[in-house]
Amino acid sequence: MAIKRPILTITLAFVLGEVIAIYAQAALLFVTVLLVLLSFILLLFKNREQKIEKVMLMTLSLCFMVVGYLITEGELSKKKSIDEMNGQTIVVNGEILQITDTKYGFRYKIKTTIENLAENNKRNLKKIKDVNLIFETKEELSVSIGNNVKCKGIINRFDKARNKGNFDSDKYYQSLGMYGEIANCSVEITSNETNLIKQRLYDLKKSYTRQLKKICNDNNVGVFKICNLENGGIIQGILLGNKNDINDDIKSLYQMNGISHILAISGLHISLIGLFVYSLIRKKLKFIPAAFFSISIILLFSMMTGFGVATVRATIMFIMNIAGEVLGRKNDRINAIALAFLLIVCSNPMVIINSGFQMSFAAIIGANFVWKITEKFMDIKGKRWSAFGFSLCITIVMNPIIAWNYYQIPMYSVLLNLIIVPLMGIVIASGFVGLYSSYLFVIIGKITILPACLIIKLYGLLCTIVEHIPFYNMICGKPNIFVVIIYYCTIAGMCIGMKIYLKKSEDKESKKIIPKTGQIVESKKSKKAKKRKIFIKKIIFVFGSFIIITISLFVHIFTGFEVNFLDVGQGDGIAIRTHDAFITVDGGSSDVKNVGKYRIIPFIKYKGIRAIDYAIISHLDNDHVSGVRELLEQSDNGGIKVRNIVLPKLLNKDDEYVEMEKLAHAMGVEVLYLKNGDSIEAGPLKIKCINPDIKNQMDDKNDNSTVLDVKYKNFSMLLTGDISSEVENNIEKNLAQKYTVLKVPHHGSRFSSSEKLLSKVSPKYSVISCGEGNSYGHPHIETIDRLNMHNTEILRTDLIGEIDFRME
Repeated sequence: MAIKRPILTITLAFVLGEVIAIYAQAALLFVTVLLVLLSFILLLFKNREQKIEKVMLMTLSLCFMVVGYLITEGELSKKKSIDEMNGQTIVVNGEILQITDTKYGFRYKIKTTIENLAENNKRNLKKIKDVNLIFETKEELSVSIGNNVKCKGIINRFDKARNKGNFDSDKYYQSLGMYGEIANCSVEITSNETNLIKQRLYDLKKSYTRQLKKICNDNNVGVFKICNLENGGIIQGILLGNKNDINDDIKSLYQMNGISHILAISGLHISLIGLFVYSLIRKKLKFIPAAFFSISIILLFSMMTGFGVATVRATIMFIMNIAGEVLGRKNDRINAIALAFLLIVCSNPMVIINSGFQMSFAAIIGANFVWKITEKFMDIKGKRWSAFGFSLCITIVMNPIIAWNYYQIPMYSVLLNLIIVPLMGIVIASGFVGLYSSYLFVIIGKITILPACLIIKLYGLLCTIVEHIPFYNMICGKPNIFVVIIYYCTIAGMCIGMKIYLKKSEDKESKKIIPKTGQIVESKKSKKAKKRKIFIKKIIFVFGSFIIITISLFVHIFTGFEVNFLDVGQGDGIAIRTHDAFITVDGGSSDVKNVGKYRIIPFIKYKGIRAIDYAIISHLDNDHVSGVRELLEQSDNGGIKVRNIVLPKLLNKDDEYVEMEKLAHAMGVEVLYLKNGDSIEAGPLKIKCINPDIKNQMDDKNDNSTVLDVKYKNFSMLLTGDISSEVENNIEKNLAQKYTVLKVPHHGSRFSSSEKLLSKVSPKYSVISCGEGNSYGHPHIETIDRLNMHNTEILRTDLIGEIDFRME
């Protein structure tokens, strides 16, 4: 296979070099020595031609591995230099590479060489060549793609994920080859030279967007009411890759059901458009002109839609397919996939960490390798079974990548895509016909785009129906890397096993044939029965294997004890996990919008948690409960189940308290109440309530916060809510002498963490949960001084993000 497909071998070698550069630089020497030794071993082969061929391939692979390592190392070095410059004012000259219309304004990508900081900054700086940076503006600037500009502003690295499972902007932009953002950027054009092709395509895309909004808007009436802004936004995403006008709820709906791929410009778009143009021109012209025009149109279309990684992959494979037809050569799909992969990673080595890139290649491998072998092995006849098998094989190959990036798997996407994908051809055709005909008469555009809108409405209806089926989307958590490796090795082993079986079956069939007559010596009846028996065994083997490896993604064996203090901005969010239970304490923020959606829920999914046993709320301030409300609201829609809400037992309930009770009851969640002396136990974990005191309740609801004494074997922790020093003094007699961890009261405010409390609890670690640059001045300098006097290690979420404690 290696000699037959040398491109595949050198592609794998290049990727190995990348992986070594990113994850294990010390391994480069070991792998190099190993490959050199293998080359010497190959010299011992008796067949001289085979010997030379294999040594040459090994040498070439070694070269590509080193090139992969060096290119990736260079990109990582650029990234590190940009990170070191974070917050510095810079002046750079660069070329505008791309302009993107976003929800919040316009994003400009520039390619530049950083040579100096601003004039008033004397820090020395080494020269960084060919760096891609971005800057954003609310209004579109009078610049064109290809213009050279002088930019002055503050260079910032992109935000890293604040908690496990949260979106990592830094990683995402790095995967796109962008390493920093210029904030407060002033722009001056230094050269009006314009890339006419890219600029005209950008203008054309804006024109298409405006035209689609003309024919799909909320002013339409009657039969055209379905051609509304919501469906028009989805059509924009499907035709142009522009997702600005797609409702966030629609994006979430598509993702949860495993059909969000239809919003990406991928192989489906490229093949439909390219082959349509190619076939149309071939009716009048010869191969070469047809190939030239179809490839040109595909390249222009890909450029206009932003050259996403899936688009680039599909474009390269389309060009190879057409080139093969022109040259009269059979296009080897595996070589085409390998070449597309190699070309993309050579231009941007960090793209291998991009989820879209990973899923695009997983899908194409599932379709062209796993499915092709499975189809022959199962001897599948009929379009329906063939379509199901095709969809299943793609899904099976993609599942680990979906689990790795999104921590959940849509269980019915295989069936849903059997309806969704075949109809996409009509959506794309109807969309483009409607778009172009609307330039003549808007009413014609509305009529011709109507089928696309109806089908999109059907998509939404199908997704909504599927959402009401049990287990439609299963949380699996982020799988262990070894589980993923074993998963793919199992698929590879299955494919090899099926190929071996097919080869042996062919040999057996040939032996059954009488050379002279060509007749098979076997009765039809016995042959049919035997064939049915073999088919059942094959089904058990294939589907059994697929089920087992899929289940492996859901298996998470957790032993021991873990506490996570989440970075929720200015607020509190704590998770406690043992083998027996998963408990949260608070979950809210006063400065992070939708903290549940973007910080708390992704963290819980990352951990593979499907249910919260107890969601304890210390008090009902928004910075402690806003995310809990989101958890309750999403639990009704196949999300994380909350079994019990635990509130402080109070005599006087305010409006927020009553609303939380009502919300919990409406969602079918049991409401429990804690007062001093009550406890929650789960195996070795014991959580004792210290406050509130039902007999001595305070006027300030902060002082009625639930205070918890948490013990697990020799680990102890005091969770204090937002109590003041007055309550600290009241509860001091009920506290242990020493604690492993103290959750510093009230985010480190000046009037909490009294000397008396600290002297009593003597914490080894003191955790302060507060927002970066918060307006309250938390933590207060006096509080920090008091903590330092007690030799406790201070850990702050605003400085380091999520804070974890774990016992095996």
